[in-house]
Amino acid sequence: MTSFQNAVSLGAGDSAFMRELHALLDKHGNLDRFGLCLLHEHFAVGPGEILMESNDPAARTLACTVQRIDQLPPYKETAWRVNDDGTYTMFMACGEGPCDPTPQPTPQPTPPTQPPKTSAGSSSN
Repeated sequence: MTSFQNAVSLGAGDSAFMRELHALLDKHGNLDRFGLCLLHEHFAVGPGEILMESNDPAARTLACTVQRIDQLPPYKETAWRVNDDGTYTMFMACGEGPCDPTPQPTPQPTPPTQPPKTSAGSSSN
């Protein structure tokens, strides 16, 4: 896989490719299911390993760590690389528990605290 420093991002010269990809995704009803990512690496991920997503919905953070495939909790595959022979290889997954998009209750703002009311005739000493 290409290093992040050498990876070439999507550019103006890719417009025909993107139109064709859009048409293909649309043809198969997958516009809201699949997207596109830039394949790159920041570090080596060895045989039998993948990047495992975890998140914290309250903090709105997402993290990836390298984990052995044979030691994963239940997971859902989330990213694949298309190989030269037309096959594909999973390289990222998300644990069914930590990445489950169960809606979290929206925190309600705490109303401002009002100072206690004093009666008109009271005085402080």
